Amino acid sequence: MALVITIIILLILSGITIAAISSKNGILSKANEAYEKGKEAEKDEKDKLNFFEQLIANLGSTDKEENGNETNKFVHPGFEFNGKQLSGFWFAKFEASGINENNKMVGNTQSAPNDSESKIIIKPNVTSWRYISIGESQYQCLKMKEDNSMYGLGNKETHLMRNSEWGAVAYLCYSDYGTAPLQNSCGSRTGTNCYNIITGAGPNMGQRGPNNGEYEYNENTFIQEHSYNTESGVLASTTGNETGIYDMNGGAAEQVAMYLDNGNANITANGNSSKVQFFNNNRIENQYNSIWEAYEVSEEENNNEIQIINEDGTTETLTQKLLWDKEKVDKKYQEVRLRLTKSIFDLMAKHKGIGINEISSEFSAYLPYSKGESKNWGWFKNYEQSLTGTQNYAVAWDGDYILIGHALYNFMTRGGYFYNSDASGVFYTYITKGEANSGNTFRPVML
Repeated sequence: MALVITIIILLILSGITIAAISSKNGILSKANEAYEKGKEAEKDEKDKLNFFEQLIANLGSTDKEENGNETNKFVHPGFEFNGKQLSGFWFAKFEASGINENNKMVGNTQSAPNDSESKIIIKPNVTSWRYISIGESQYQCLKMKEDNSMYGLGNKETHLMRNSEWGAVAYLCYSDYGTAPLQNSCGSRTGTNCYNIITGAGPNMGQRGPNNGEYEYNENTFIQEHSYNTESGVLASTTGNETGIYDMNGGAAEQVAMYLDNGNANITANGNSSKVQFFNNNRIENQYNSIWEAYEVSEEENNNEIQIINEDGTTETLTQKLLWDKEKVDKKYQEVRLRLTKSIFDLMAKHKGIGINEISSEFSAYLPYSKGESKNWGWFKNYEQSLTGTQNYAVAWDGDYILIGHALYNFMTRGGYFYNSDASGVFYTYITKGEANSGNTFRPVML
């Protein structure tokens, strides 16, 4: 009984969504061809729609037909774990929240007690757990399976949501089993700090209906106007009703268990927790391969020996750290940064079903640029844009931003922030160093 109650309260999806995840159809038929079709589809909106619907139609968790016959379809990587094929998985219904040993909420402000003894809770109408590194997020998810007194999960496997698992649920939003959720727009900002990001919140409701304008949490009116089960709240669900998953568009950006495998020091600095060493010398420990997805980079970036060609034909070799020095804004440095970012984007195509290359043929890279006498960082598609400081954000099929590429930002967030307006969404992709900050949260998965 305790397990049943725990599953109902803490986890995850209702029957129709579980049925969708456990579907007997494969995910991506001829995924390489789908990528090429994606590029062609940009020419015409109708072609885009047809391509996307075809992509969604192949979602599923097995490469067999209902009669057991083999097909040429791919099993979505979200349904594979540690070399085994899964029939489905449990995905937390809301972004993670946390309580400490005094039963107080953690992670809403930097001063809120937040340590390895805090515990995950999954519930609506509370602040999401932020100010937590990606390594500590992984540890918190892993220890759920060990605390039967609180969670009652028995021998179930738990871990930080992988990028492939996010991708599987994101695609379901556009299938017959789901709907694209509107933005969780609840939150406040003071300078660069975010606070009062509330789980399960709906979009801002104006006189002309829902919009993506952010709004501040008001404890006197929130439950009646924006809670997950209100007219506003269900619009932020992946099914359009209370049975779906929340916070996949907006809220806090969600850290996923992937990393750019380039040996950068931030992998160890932020990928480990105070209790568990997942990475040693910036490389994954073998026993944790199944819960962290490694993404390839170019050979020169991986070797930390990046070649720069000067105008006179001579070459110089820079490390990642030196290349990404924001004082280096000359064309030769920008072109190399773009080259490395393109390599990352192209290599991501190997990872089917993550909702990046399949639904976008472009990306924006994070480059420094001059603004008067100061240097700033911005998102650009080419070198010429960085000269003028005119930022240009690459978008997915549905308008979500695809922002990748910086050797020192090894980790990724999905879904966007409460203040991202139309740019956020289930395919929104962004970079992070994995450090604890006010805008990033996480979500557990159970197998």
